[in-house]
Amino acid sequence: MLLDKCVPVELRPGTVLPVVTIQQAAETLLQWPKTVDTAKQIKARKAVLASLQSMHSHAERVKARKAFEAAAKEAGILRPG
Repeated sequence: MLLDKCVPVELRPGTVLPVVTIQQAAETLLQWPKTVDTAKQIKARKAVLASLQSMHSHAERVKARKAFEAAAKEAGILRPG
């Protein structure tokens, strides 16, 4: 299921990954920098999990994208897109 908007992240220097689906967001959270384990990351994980469980809800996808984006920004891996 597609997110409502692309969230570009840089997990490795020089490699920007455009995260466009709930599944990609979940996979990206599994590859998150090991030194980052914040409340926003935990919130993002919960929001992505909720979206995976109710993939037909646009509101859940928006919530998941916003939480994922906020966590990526806090971790310093969010890139312009």
